[in-house]
Amino acid sequence: MCPYRAMVIVATHWVDDSFGFALGWKLFFYEAVFIPFEASALDLVITFWSDKVPLVAVCVGCIVLYGWTMKINATLISAVEHILDITSL
Repeated sequence: MCPYRAMVIVATHWVDDSFGFALGWKLFFYEAVFIPFEASALDLVITFWSDKVPLVAVCVGCIVLYGWTMKINATLISAVEHILDITSL
C-alpha cells in the first residue's frame, strides 16, 4: 500500500486526521477485495482457453505481479519525490 501513502498524508494534512485514517482503511480494503476477484477472473479466462494451468499458479502469479508493481511504484514515487526535493528552491 506504499503508493497510496501520499494520498493519506495529504488527506490528513488538508482535511482531518480521521479522514486520512478512513481513507487508508478504504484503500486497504479496496486492494484486499479487488485482487482476489481479479485473480478469479483471470483464472476463468485462462481456463476458457486451456485447462492445463492450475488455479494455484494463477493466484501466485497475480500476487507476485501485484507485489512487483507495488514495489516499482513505490520506488518510482520515492525517486520522483527525491528529485523534486533536490530541485526545489
